[in-house]
This record gives sequence, structure tokens and C-alpha cells, in this order.
Amino acid sequence: MDESFRDFYSRERRAYEDTLEEELRKRKFEIENKRMLYYIIKELKSLFPNGINNVLDVGGGIGATLYSISQYVKISNAYSVDLYTPPEYIQRALHNIKFLDATVYDLSKILNENFLMLYY
Repeated sequence: MDESFRDFYSRERRAYEDTLEEELRKRKFEIENKRMLYYIIKELKSLFPNGINNVLDVGGGIGATLYSISQYVKISNAYSVDLYTPPEYIQRALHNIKFLDATVYDLSKILNENFLMLYY
């Protein structure tokens, strides 16, 4: 593990514990593969140095991954869709992410603009 990844991991852990945990007060946020997230962010920053207009996180859950990416990459419009998390619950958790009440089959109706889609 290189030093830059350790620094990144440390900052991410603090962000989750201080920001998200404080907002929900009962949920522990964790991204299973922080090394993968580190390289995704690094790649997005090199591909989109001025930021990204629209990002859709398919299977975004409570938005932890998208929130984490938005801390390092400028995102104008961040959207998340997931089958199992009610949008009204999510809206209280992460105000900078718009949660779509849709299934994957509905996405063609929603996507009338160019989106960078995140799914893993």
C-alpha cells in the first residue's frame, strides 16, 4: 500500500465518521473496497479536470460512494437510484445528492441528458 493511499484512506474514514455518522446518528458508513475508490477518484479527476455535469450512481444505496467522490471531484448534479432504499429516507442523509425513485428499467425515461454512470 503506497503512502498516498494511506493518506486518502485516513481522510475518508474521518469524513465518514465526522460528517455522515453525525447526520444519521445511527448508521455506520463503510465502503468495502477503498483502494478501488481511490483509483476511481484519481481517474475521474484526470478525465474531468473541470468537473462532471451529471453523475448517476446506479445501485447507490445511501449515497456513501457518490458522496465520497463528490468530495474530490466537482459534480454539478449528483443522482442516485437504488431499489431498496426509500428516497425520503435518503434525502435526510445527504442533501447534495438527488435520489431518483425509479427502477433500472425506468432510467431511459429519466436520462434525457448526458450522464456519467457509476455502477459496480
